[in-house]
Order: sequence, then C-alpha cells, then structure tokens
Amino acid sequence: MDLAEAHHWGTPGPRRVLAPGENPWPLMMMYSPEFSAKKLHGAISGLGTNEFEIAKIFYMAGRQPDNAKYLRDVADAYEAKFDSDLGEDLKNDLSESDLQVHVQAPWHGGAPKFHPLGSTTTRTTKRHSSDPLEILGI
Repeated sequence: MDLAEAHHWGTPGPRRVLAPGENPWPLMMMYSPEFSAKKLHGAISGLGTNEFEIAKIFYMAGRQPDNAKYLRDVADAYEAKFDSDLGEDLKNDLSESDLQVHVQAPWHGGAPKFHPLGSTTTRTTKRHSSDPLEILGI
C-alpha cells in the first residue's frame, strides 16, 4: 500500500496518485464520512463515552475544505448505517458543557484547556462561520 492509499484508513474509495513532491500528510488526516460515522458511533455507544475520539473527529472535520457539507455527509452516513440521528445521540450522551468542549471547540480550532483546580475551560479561535451543533440540529 502506498501513501495515497493510506489516507483511506481501510475504507473503500477512490485512490489517487500523489504528485511528485506532494505532501501526503493532509491526505492521511482525512477520514471518509462513513469512517467518521463509524468512529463516532464507537465513541458514543456502549458504556462510557470516548470524548477524545469525538473531539478528534470534530477537529479533523473542521479542517475539511467544505466542513459543513462534510459534517452533513457524516450525519447522513451515521443515520444510514446505525438508523439513529447523530445529533440526538450526541445530545443524549454529552452534557451541554461537554458539547462545547468536545464538539464546538475542536471544530473551531480550539482545544480543551484543563485548569489545575479541576474546571475545564475552552480556548477557541473561531475559524468558521458555521456551527457544528446547528448543522446537527442540536
């Protein structure tokens, strides 16, 4: 498997050959919407919630060229595969503050900042006019 194929992370899809001197890392950070839906379902379902995985998916989704369309594609793939609404599942699994820390902050380029006294605050540098919670209907 060459680097152009590695960016699919095991998901089927079209392959392309890298141009000479092209950096493969941005391609390797892209998940297909179906794979993102599968990872989100794994993070939400079962006992406990994998907040790190949710933040990672939304951070990566926020870096997509058309991030709102990508997130809608993820939500559609999630509903098609798991017969459940992604927005509702996130809303039922995470508190309002967790939604801000693990969904909105990574989407806008921020990262959770843990306070020594135990409270969690969020730094964000807003990069997008779209809001992931509005896109998902939360």
